[in-house]
Amino acid sequence: MLRETFQNLLVPAKQLQTQYLPHIQHKATTLDAGQILAMVRGA
Repeated sequence: MLRETFQNLLVPAKQLQTQYLPHIQHKATTLDAGQILAMVRGA
């Protein structure tokens, strides 16, 4: 049951990764330490 659930979630997760990868990469290149700390703190 756990394996089946994992497999059912894996396909949409991979699709989301492909869809959002360019945005994630761009965001990663423009972040500074202050922004990262703010995100970690939940601000």
